Amino acid sequence: MRSRLSYSAVALCLGLISVLSIGAVGVPREDVKLPENLRMQVELLSSINTKDNKEGDKFTARVIAPEQYRDAIVEGHIAKLKPAKNAGGASEMSLGFDTITLDKGQGASGKMVAQIEEVYDVVDSGQVDQEGKVKAKSLKKRNTVKVGAATGTGALIGGLLGGGKGAAIGAGVGAAVGATTVLAGKGKDMEFPTGTNLVIKTGGKG
Repeated sequence: MRSRLSYSAVALCLGLISVLSIGAVGVPREDVKLPENLRMQVELLSSINTKDNKEGDKFTARVIAPEQYRDAIVEGHIAKLKPAKNAGGASEMSLGFDTITLDKGQGASGKMVAQIEEVYDVVDSGQVDQEGKVKAKSLKKRNTVKVGAATGTGALIGGLLGGGKGAAIGAGVGAAVGATTVLAGKGKDMEFPTGTNLVIKTGGKG
């Protein structure tokens, strides 16, 4: 009799655990829907460059601003890449943004489309000064990298590097049509180390 009661108690506990587990898994998470033309500052969590990476490689970044999305994790991919040796002395990289996940990558998530507007290098990583205070990071805009919206035409890179008529450079690029952003640099391979800051603008629904 006692063994039967023990068995029943164990079975009841296992049943409750199963129900609770199914209920937790079955609760749908609300998708994150970013508004159009939202400017965001993100910090790369993985290094990317035109020498060692290849098309299809993934990258991640952490949102710095705006505060509403701070610490959200953004994931993207390298859509197109040409190292300097294969691009006539210039390097090219096309980046696409795929998803954003809130709460340090543990919360609700959703698809995203965004364009890069500006690139900033970290010139001071926030080291401790002589008084023991942690200094804020200092950023410097990287003007040697030209930024443009991918349009599917072969003329964009030439316009970016040559400053040709119609080249989309700098602010306002985010409004252009295109799911990826082209980054182009002269003379050597481009490198964006961990900590590089990007200013991006959302381009609508993913």
